[in-house]
This record gives sequence, structure tokens and C-alpha cells, in this order.
Amino acid sequence: MSAKGMESLRKTTLKTYNDAKLGINFNVSMDEILKLRQQYANGVGRNVTIGSEGLKNLAATSKLLGEEGATELMSKLENFGLSMEESGNRAGKI
Repeated sequence: MSAKGMESLRKTTLKTYNDAKLGINFNVSMDEILKLRQQYANGVGRNVTIGSEGLKNLAATSKLLGEEGATELMSKLENFGLSMEESGNRAGKI
């Protein structure tokens, strides 16, 4: 990813991070969220826009399964056609 693209990603992630209160609600840092986003993108093989609900699901899952477990699970489910939001909703029902 280019430097300009990375800066844009950081800005949008920071806004979502603050709006969704991820630090307060899930005890994750901004750097952890960026790392989770990058691992997820690597797992699905492309850059993916993740909204606030997706980031909430990713943060919550990372607290249960750890960073690698969360991104591996979510990216595998994405590869089977489930979005991050759908995966989080289904996991919440289990």
C-alpha cells in the first residue's frame, strides 16, 4: 500500500475507532486495530473497507481468540462469502 493510501486508511480507522469507542469498549489500541485490519486484508487477499460494526466484531473476536485467531477466522469466513458483520452476528448467536 502506498504511503498516501496508508495515511488515508489511518485517518478513516481513527475516526471509526473514536466513533465506535473501540478503546473503551474492547480495550484495544489504535495500533492493534490497524494491525488487525492489515492481517484481515492479508487473509482475504485484498484490501477491504471495514465499517464500525466490522471493527467492533473484529475487536471483540480478537479478545476471545487473540489477534491471529480472530483475523484467521474472519478472513476464512469472508472467503466463504460471509461479511465481517455477518460473521460477527452469527458468532454472537452461538
